Amino acid sequence: MGSKPRISAAGEASGRPRATPPGSNQSLTGKPQTRSRGSAHTAATAAAGEVVSDKLETLRNLIRSQDAGENPDQLFREAADYIVLLKTQVFVLQKLVGFYGAQPQENRDGGA
Repeated sequence: MGSKPRISAAGEASGRPRATPPGSNQSLTGKPQTRSRGSAHTAATAAAGEVVSDKLETLRNLIRSQDAGENPDQLFREAADYIVLLKTQVFVLQKLVGFYGAQPQENRDGGA
């Protein structure tokens, strides 16, 4: 019964190039292959930059601050301050509604 000869680990070191697995990013020399970034990558980066610029402009318009300049960090700080202000206003208004909503009807109309 003829059996096939086995290739041992020592046999792999015999100087023959080892095959790389499919999908590997290494060439037969063992160096990683890199892909060049084409125009599709550049276009996607430019489109993403436009989207970010548009969103920053929208945020700048929403917070209505004269202090928020071109610096995104300052803009985000102003936006955070504005959010705190809005939350405080909502809290105060909810307390006012709770206070005046709990009184009888004739007291709200000035006793009429």
